[in-house]
Amino acid sequence: MKKHLEIIIAIAVFIMLLPIGLQVKAQDHRTDSLRTLSEAGVTVYRPVAKLKDGAMVTTVENTPLAKAGTAEDVLKQVPGLMQKGDQEGTIEVIGKGTPIFYINGRQVRDLSELKQLSSEEVKHVEVIQTPGAKYDANVAAVVRIRTVRRKGEGWGVDAMQEYRQGRYANDNSRLKVNYRRKGLDIFAVAGLNGGRFYWNSPSDQLTVTPDTLWYLPMGQNMKGKQLYADYTAGFNYDVDENHSFGLRYQAKQTLKSTGYFSLDSRILANGEYYDQLLSQGKEDNDADLQHDLNLYYVGKLSKGELSVDLSLYANGDNKTNVTNETSQEHDDRYVPSVSRTRNRLWAAKVAYEWPWLGGKVSLGTQYQLTNRHDDYYIPLNNFGLQATNTKQEEKNVAGFVQWSAVLARRYQLSAGLRYEHAAYDYSTEGVHNPDLSPTYNNLFPSFSLATAFGQGAKALQLMFSYTAKTQRPQYGQLSNKVTYGNRFLMQSGNPDLKPTIIHSVNLTLVRGSWQAVAMMDHYQDGILFWGRSLPDHPSITKISFLNKSFTQLQGILTYAPRFKYWQPRFTAVYTQTFCELPVMNGTRKFNNPLFHLATVQVFKLPARIDLTAVYSFQTKGNYQNVKVDKLMHYTELYASRSFLNDALTVTLGCQDLLHNVGSRNLIFMENSRFLESGEGDTRQVYLKLHYKFNAMRDKYRGKSAVEEIIKRL
Repeated sequence: MKKHLEIIIAIAVFIMLLPIGLQVKAQDHRTDSLRTLSEAGVTVYRPVAKLKDGAMVTTVENTPLAKAGTAEDVLKQVPGLMQKGDQEGTIEVIGKGTPIFYINGRQVRDLSELKQLSSEEVKHVEVIQTPGAKYDANVAAVVRIRTVRRKGEGWGVDAMQEYRQGRYANDNSRLKVNYRRKGLDIFAVAGLNGGRFYWNSPSDQLTVTPDTLWYLPMGQNMKGKQLYADYTAGFNYDVDENHSFGLRYQAKQTLKSTGYFSLDSRILANGEYYDQLLSQGKEDNDADLQHDLNLYYVGKLSKGELSVDLSLYANGDNKTNVTNETSQEHDDRYVPSVSRTRNRLWAAKVAYEWPWLGGKVSLGTQYQLTNRHDDYYIPLNNFGLQATNTKQEEKNVAGFVQWSAVLARRYQLSAGLRYEHAAYDYSTEGVHNPDLSPTYNNLFPSFSLATAFGQGAKALQLMFSYTAKTQRPQYGQLSNKVTYGNRFLMQSGNPDLKPTIIHSVNLTLVRGSWQAVAMMDHYQDGILFWGRSLPDHPSITKISFLNKSFTQLQGILTYAPRFKYWQPRFTAVYTQTFCELPVMNGTRKFNNPLFHLATVQVFKLPARIDLTAVYSFQTKGNYQNVKVDKLMHYTELYASRSFLNDALTVTLGCQDLLHNVGSRNLIFMENSRFLESGEGDTRQVYLKLHYKFNAMRDKYRGKSAVEEIIKRL
């Protein structure tokens, strides 16, 4: 009954916003200074989305979206994108996950940069759900932001301060300075962010052995404090209208990263009391200074354009963990551990694009070298725990060609092919392991065809696309170090993991304010969270990862009309995974669909106030070997207003009003079933101040070639 009631409430809230919007829609557009809600009349804007070159392009310039606030606020309202409810600032491509972001061709490393860019500086946003051959095969989706070309010289300042208060306080400060003269653009940015956090995670573990049913209800709590500083400096120089080059250096410093945790568990064996465990501990991370250097050149060569990009990246962690485990019935344990990780990346990309056969061809090559050292020390040598020293090296050489053209004045065709050679070198204790050092040679084709029937706002646009991609394991997933949870639970990576090959087929339809997308993705050797009992100690579960093929279907329907004083967006998403696995108590199918409803409502109120209401709802269902066992609601409300001739923007808001974005998932494994749930400090009020003086967007055009691999570290 409760489940049905929550679904009814969710649909009711979703629908109730319609009459509110219709009331705002009835505002008069003849006198902007009044904007009273009681007057009649409406201004309807043309649809701002269209299909072009394999992307969904949403126009921002000279539309109501230009007044959204920041680029991040724009992305929340772009069809095909959605903010992940439980992670502020995380924008996802629906059905594809977190994308790679570009601003004027340069990859965005720090997503807080989306908050620095004013919505008035955004010309349009391109959402690519099936990236072509010129993108790394590990990239599932791309969002490209093009800015309005700004003129002007001299000094510019852009400052931002954000304060959030939930159970604990968090703040984010950033200052950017620009100097531009003729073809030279020099910029510098400094930022500081951090605060306290907590995470409460009641869970349980059920493990079946030949003679015992083990049941471990657990209460897990974490809290801590984090403080980070980041610095950016660089320049761009336009030699003339045909040649430019530049350099950008970014550094990130961990000033504080400390976490405290406790795990309380009452253990039952065949329904009878066995033991009571209490684990308490602390983890400190004395991280190295993170370095990120990028150099680029873009210039005309003959009839085409040559681009060269070089990137260097380095970071490291030094984690010290201490766990004290007390037992009422058995020996207590003191488990200290030290983990030291070092990552070094070198990358280069060269591409040349020129006109050919009525279209354009892009031909290029890319090289990446990753070197990772992972040292783990733990004095306890029981139950598979041991110190490890590993080195992982990955060399990736790629070549690509992509051709796009307009055929018969109505068909947009794009076809590409990417070849990647990936060689892995895995060493343990300084000894090369050939069994864990595979070499892969893959071809990744891509194809898209778009057309339109009719003209103007009533035109029906269609696009069919196919792409083959890969999802390489994160380096932590390949590590063989074993971390200690408690005497019944441990976790490790799996050096035998293979990369996932993903075959994606998409069909997109756009007409006016309506968009519909149908997707089918087949994951060959998908990577699943998995656990097995230790052979010599079957009551102990070792969590790791497993390759398993499965298929996923998705359908997305979006309605996003544009009116002068009301900009609504309604989205409905259907997701169904087809996966079958041998788990405890036999084979189980994970086929139950998930449904997601979301709406963003932007109202233009009197006194130049913009009010935004966000609501999303997700049902129960399956993905991979997981059962989502909780109905999730997310709500957010914020208002913003500009002062001092739009130089100062003030935003006041609150998020997760119902405090209902926490998780509750059942994870099924070989001999175990885990209930994983939790909630954090997501219900917050916040205040944002954004001031800009003669602010000018830097013209950096570098396209860092290492972003995809950084995400795996």
